[in-house]
Amino acid sequence: MALMICPECGREISDRAAVCPNCGFPLGKYLKEQEKREKKAGRASRRTFSDRELEEAIAGREKEAKECIEDEEKFEKLIQQLEKKLKKIPGIGKNISDLVCAISLARSYIKGEYREIPVGSIVGIVSALIYVVAPVDLIPDAIPGIGFADDGAVILFVLKSISNDIDDYKVWRRENGKEKL
Repeated sequence: MALMICPECGREISDRAAVCPNCGFPLGKYLKEQEKREKKAGRASRRTFSDRELEEAIAGREKEAKECIEDEEKFEKLIQQLEKKLKKIPGIGKNISDLVCAISLARSYIKGEYREIPVGSIVGIVSALIYVVAPVDLIPDAIPGIGFADDGAVILFVLKSISNDIDDYKVWRRENGKEKL
């Protein structure tokens, strides 16, 4: 069994589920139709990713992530690239709040405002952001229908792995008058 992203709600689910347990999307039917279209078009069948593949995908970007952590201007450029690309990724709407919070968390870390987080979590956030804007990744973005699946999977993987850190940051932000809502 492998995990994939539900095309409807953007949550992580088993690729063997008949329907998404979160939103009821008919996944089995969708995957069969997608596979038929891909075979007709001569493309490989659908692809899911293991945690190990996702870890390896972002591991190669750690040096660049550390450089962004040390340079506020590089980080701001990365955020703007990310904003531009996120507009194109379907199904991530439900998780966008945590993604934006993770970006805010990383920015607060870089500015020295918030340091109560393992540096590995910060490197994970920035590595995922770099992965999303990188021109070369597991699935080329130009492939219709599936080109952004790996980007979404990497983001969701990192968000899942740092969810407690995000919750802690939200509390800190609220308690320290940094919340702007």
